[in-house]
Amino acid sequence: MKSMQIEPRDANSLKRYRMHKLEECQLSGIRDTEILYFLLHRNPNLKSLLLSNCFFEQLVTSRSLVNDNLGVVPMLKSLKLMNLASLKTIGFEEYTVLFRMLECLILKHCPCLNSIASSSVSFTYLTNLEVSNCNKLSYLLTPPTAKSLVQLTTMKVIQCESMKTIVFESEQEKTELNIIFRQLKEIELEALHELKCFCGSYCCAIEFPSLEKVVVSACSKMEGFTFSEQANKTPNLRQICVRRGKEEERLYWVRDLNATIRSLYKIRVSIY
Repeated sequence: MKSMQIEPRDANSLKRYRMHKLEECQLSGIRDTEILYFLLHRNPNLKSLLLSNCFFEQLVTSRSLVNDNLGVVPMLKSLKLMNLASLKTIGFEEYTVLFRMLECLILKHCPCLNSIASSSVSFTYLTNLEVSNCNKLSYLLTPPTAKSLVQLTTMKVIQCESMKTIVFESEQEKTELNIIFRQLKEIELEALHELKCFCGSYCCAIEFPSLEKVVVSACSKMEGFTFSEQANKTPNLRQICVRRGKEEERLYWVRDLNATIRSLYKIRVSIY
């Protein structure tokens, strides 16, 4: 069996059985993170996990339940968390071995989520990052984690009401970094009403050598918006797509990425 959808009434069976052929799993309505723990450690070939409408506050359970004989899931490539109303923390820091091969991370409708990952977490293989309707997130990434995204090709941040910056650096962590999103081709920023900059740190220089598409829509505080306080490089980008509604799109370009965003605000194009 390569794919399985598990309802709450069947969830306890995950503690008893190993399914070596299981590659895709969907869990819905789960309240016990211990069940999730056993799923992750008893299915060595699991590649895709979708959690929806579950009721726990953290994704991984306490280290007190760790049993070296259970094994790990080094093959997990896709993690989708949807409609998790109570989730506050994911816990990438605690179990980096479980998530080190992630290629796709999608977070939707997690209103209590405080942060995605601390500075100690790297996503070296991540290619697709999508975050939407996570209204408590004030930032997306720390500079060290952003620097680790060497394979990222798509970034979408949609309707996160408290999002002020994409890359955030605290006063205690300030350090000079050159962040190169080497493979990033597409950035979409939509309905981020508090967003003021992509990266607010004067210590970080950001480069987008492969960036081809930027989409902005309904971002009301983009006056003076910058993608980086230092000079950003986007040799392949020659237009910004402004989306007004679901169908109407217009293309704009003025000198560079920062200048285009600022000019859009000044001429009152409806990106807000």
